Amino acid sequence: MVTPPLNTFEGDSIEVIHPGTPNGGGGPDFLNAKIWIGDTLWVGDVELYLKASSWYHHQHHLDKQYDSVVLHVFGRTITKFAPPGSFAPMSGAVS
Repeated sequence: MVTPPLNTFEGDSIEVIHPGTPNGGGGPDFLNAKIWIGDTLWVGDVELYLKASSWYHHQHHLDKQYDSVVLHVFGRTITKFAPPGSFAPMSGAVS
């Protein structure tokens, strides 16, 4: 199966090294993922949604269980987050 390359709006390439382990409990959907975004290897959790607004609607930005989320995927758009305490999402779309 051939998959198209993934990129953020900023043009950073995204390469999933390990998608993480599916989380059957509360918290992010996948735990301990390894993902290259541009020149940075991010290791942390991944959250999936259909709509970007669900992150705020479900108040994940206020929930400590989600502090280790390094990639928030919604629809066909991707947002990456800075470390806890320095929330700075950078929105992007899959090309």
